[in-house]
Amino acid sequence: MELHKNKGRKTGQVFVAIMVFIATTVILWSAWEETKPMLLVCRPDSKVSRLKWYFGDWEQKAMWAASEQGQKGLHENAMEVSSNVDSSLVQNSSDVKPSTTSETSGGKCDFTRGNWIVDAQNRPLYDGTKCKRYLSAMWACREMNRPDFEFEKLRWQPDGCDLPTFSSHGFLERMENKAIAFVGDSLGRQQFQSLMCMLTDGEGQAEDVEDTAADWGLSPVPGTLRGRGNAHTFKRTNTTVIFYWSASLGFVEFNRSGEQEGWSALHIDQPDEFLRDEIQKLDLLILNSGHHWNRGKFTNNKWHMYVDGMPIPDGHKLGSIPEAYNYSMHKQIEYLDAKLGETGGKPTVFMRTLSPRHFKNGDWNTGGSCDNTQAQVDTNVTYKGPETAMVMNNAVRASKRIHLLNIIPLSRTREEGHISKYGRNSDHQDCLHWCLPGVPDTWNELLYGYLATDSSLAALS
Repeated sequence: MELHKNKGRKTGQVFVAIMVFIATTVILWSAWEETKPMLLVCRPDSKVSRLKWYFGDWEQKAMWAASEQGQKGLHENAMEVSSNVDSSLVQNSSDVKPSTTSETSGGKCDFTRGNWIVDAQNRPLYDGTKCKRYLSAMWACREMNRPDFEFEKLRWQPDGCDLPTFSSHGFLERMENKAIAFVGDSLGRQQFQSLMCMLTDGEGQAEDVEDTAADWGLSPVPGTLRGRGNAHTFKRTNTTVIFYWSASLGFVEFNRSGEQEGWSALHIDQPDEFLRDEIQKLDLLILNSGHHWNRGKFTNNKWHMYVDGMPIPDGHKLGSIPEAYNYSMHKQIEYLDAKLGETGGKPTVFMRTLSPRHFKNGDWNTGGSCDNTQAQVDTNVTYKGPETAMVMNNAVRASKRIHLLNIIPLSRTREEGHISKYGRNSDHQDCLHWCLPGVPDTWNELLYGYLATDSSLAALS
């Protein structure tokens, strides 16, 4: 009898052990699934020997694929802002219906979660036919043969609270005697042009706004139509708004000794010279990068990647570029963190997430299209963007001083807001850039909302 009891106990113990093993395996597997995107991030202190593995032939297609894990990571780390609105930012907006900022749980509001609603009374924020001084013709959809403009009437409505109503007067008052810089690629230029149109109501007069590009070393290069960027100063408040072209954010060394003729050294572990030399003159800095990190762009730009002053073997191949993007964004954060530590937090820095592309049935050069004319209105938005967005999110996580400007949730449902087939180039559709007025205006409203609800951002020196 005792023998049978012992056998029963052992059988029970084995059964329990098997169940514990199965449960543990399930938990560990779940944890693995949750953290896979994190494994794509290169440590910012990695050396070239470590990078050799990251920059090898390992094909990281998932970097550019849709990520279901992104929602949790971005929402958990989305910037939370105070609901105590700075009154200087919401005054003098009589031509726009005022909005209030209600509190969500804990007195915080996540502006990135919400939906699009039709607001024909207050949208668009400016007339796209009257902002020709600042708005590139290739993005002014009112000047094209596009027949529908319902996309201009949509306003982003966060869940449980409102974005403070944008006021050009309030923005300029808050940014009096300050310099704002957008540094990045053409999507950064779109955000810059959007803000200039918003601040001038699309009709800014030359005597009110001065072209100060020369003061920032941005004058057009002889023989070209434009230089590295633009700068405009609003005379009344001495507020300067700058755009500086830096598609990778890294330091590009031209005519490097020993480099292949016509090619440049892209130092992915060093900041662009503008960031290195001008950062202490800035009060607000908005960075973006991502769309130029691919084989075609690297070849067109004639970039070879360098780390620690040395070329990386095979570093320009597509298989290595996603890992290089990870590493470079972390190095940018590391540099900025150190600088902000020296300057006491000046400037306020935002890293903007990747602007979603909406090509279907091909890419820009293989017949891809975005012909949808209807936005997903009144649909709660969840994040399902490319894992490249997680790179910026995770890089900002590593910093205590850099802020995330997450524009993916509010942009991903706006396929109809792209230039599509109405652009000047009839060879392909533009499902990357946006019509202006349009979605980038809301990116600036989001930025404005953070400034309005947190007086420490871009505070007086």
